[in-house]
Amino acid sequence: MRFDTSRVGRMALRQKILALASPERDIEDRYEAAAAEVFDRHREAVQKATQAFLAASEARQQALAAREAELAPLRAERARALQALGEIAWPEDTLHDEDGELVLCAATGLPILEGDAVLEDQDTGDQFLAAALLPERYADEEAASDAEAGP
Repeated sequence: MRFDTSRVGRMALRQKILALASPERDIEDRYEAAAAEVFDRHREAVQKATQAFLAASEARQQALAAREAELAPLRAERARALQALGEIAWPEDTLHDEDGELVLCAATGLPILEGDAVLEDQDTGDQFLAAALLPERYADEEAASDAEAGP
């Protein structure tokens, strides 16, 4: 569409401004096209990465669900067997982590029970039965608790 510029004032000044700005506009136009191409490639890469992340997240969720489905009956059987022992109230007398797993002594692999003296490594968070690491200090306490529990 053409416009009638015959009545626009200071036309010579306007044309000089355009002439001076023309090299800048040429460079900007050239880089704008390149930038648009890079932006498109970037957007595609982000979309692919997002899809890969979502697929990996879904696979992880499925693996966790499969693990839980396999572990659920074993955990239920363990709970029934422990309750049948009558020596502890399951799960109240045993320590569990945030995932519901038994907390085990990092040195012995034995479960940690409520009321056990426990030492914790501040760097790793590992927990240890104090009686296993310092048996001479806890010998009397452990003997007394074993006597209370009976054979």
